[in-house]
Parts: sequence; C-alpha cells; structure tokens
Amino acid sequence: MMALGGYGPTQILAWSLAVTITTASLQARAAVRIASLHTLMPSLTFSGVRELFTFGIFNWLQGLIGLLTSQADRFLVGYLLGPKALACYAICVQAASPIHGVSVAALQIIFPYFASRTAALNAITLRRKIALAFTANVAVVTMLTLPLLLAGHAILRRWMGEAFAAYATVPLQLTAVGFALMGLNVTGHFVLMAMGRVKLLALANMVGAIAMLGAIWTLAPAHGVTGAAAGRLLFGPIICLIYLPLARTLSRTALAITSPSTLQEAS
Repeated sequence: MMALGGYGPTQILAWSLAVTITTASLQARAAVRIASLHTLMPSLTFSGVRELFTFGIFNWLQGLIGLLTSQADRFLVGYLLGPKALACYAICVQAASPIHGVSVAALQIIFPYFASRTAALNAITLRRKIALAFTANVAVVTMLTLPLLLAGHAILRRWMGEAFAAYATVPLQLTAVGFALMGLNVTGHFVLMAMGRVKLLALANMVGAIAMLGAIWTLAPAHGVTGAAAGRLLFGPIICLIYLPLARTLSRTALAITSPSTLQEAS
C-alpha cells in the first residue's frame, strides 16, 4: 500500500521496523500478563540454561538451514544459468512459497496445543487430533496449490506477459508441487517439535537441503530453469519422512497404554 502511495524504500523499511517493534512489544506485554511474570530478565541457572540450550540449539540450526537454503538455491541458479534464468526462477519461487508459508502460519497453533496436552491425551485421542490437524494441513495446501497448477499460465500471462508465461509456466508448476510437498510436512513438524524431537527435525531439514541443492546442481545445467525447479521436488518428500518416526512414537504410546500391566493398573 505504501508503494502504491508513492513512498520510497527508506520510508517503507522505516514503517516496517516501527510495526515490528510495536508488535514485539505487544507480544512481550501479553506474555508477561499470561504467564504472570514479574520480569523478562533471564534466570541464569545451570539447569534452565541447559534445558533451553538443548532444545534451542537444534531449533536455531533448523532455522539457519532454512534461511541458507532459501538463498543458496538462488545463488546456485544464478551461478549455473545466469541472471535471466535466475529472474524466472526467483519469480516462480516467490509465487509458490506462500503454499508453505501460509500453511505454517495457519497451523502454528499445533505446536503449543500439543506441547501442553500430549502428556495428558491418550493414544487414541492423540492420533485423532493429529489426523484432524493433518486433514486441515492437506486442505490448506490443496487450496493454495491448485490455482498455480490449473491457472499458472494465465496468472503469469497477466502478471508478466505472454512471453514470460510460455517460458515459466512449467517451472512454476514444478515449484508449486515442491512447496506443496513441503507444506504437507507442517503437521508432523509441529507435533514432533512439541514432543521435543527438534534434533530429528534439524537433521531432516539438513538432509533435504543438501539433496535439493545437489539435484539443482545436477539438473539445472542440462534442463535450465525447469531442471532447477525439478530439483526442489526432493526437499519435500525427504522432510516428510519425519512422519515415520512420528508413527512409531504413536504406536509405542498405544502399546504402552494397552499393555497388560497398564490395563491391570487402570482396573
């Protein structure tokens, strides 16, 4: 809106900074009120620091991998294919990335919900809640992906012109599928994070990022932007493999609850 109003980059960035500071301050006040905190200063006890560091280091690593990956693929495409191909690839990524981003924003409530209730829920209820969350996850991803798959050419033609649309439609569709596969990971990601399995999540993201960049390095020189977009398809399925340890965890929980000793104690 500010750009449409004629404001320049400096004014837009200054306004963004002001909004960020304001929202962060409001969130801090809400946290103090909800948690009944007397101060926001950290308590530097050994046990507290160790607990935060054990969880936080892998969560930080995971975020760092995501940040580097989101930029490294563009540097790689620019290096391998040149600026014209990079512009096409960057626009495709920019158009498709909301598939994953909106899914994360819409379902981020999963993390605090399961973190506070996992220990209290029985296995059947836990699996039902996770299945419901995953259904919502699939619905959000499908709703955001289908327009790019079915009307990608029309969207690009109105946005960038017919010549660009003819060049970029297939890469856009491949990129959309790649982000859709990433988006399907959201439920499992937040549930495992709530269970404290952040080390597993960091490892999955690292393996996925390496595989994706390796595929782009291999496919882009031979197939151009289409090959680079196809390389992104590896990341989603690899990080979705986290559903396997999640399923094993839920199965062990169910077995523990239905074991003879547990049933005898319950009776």
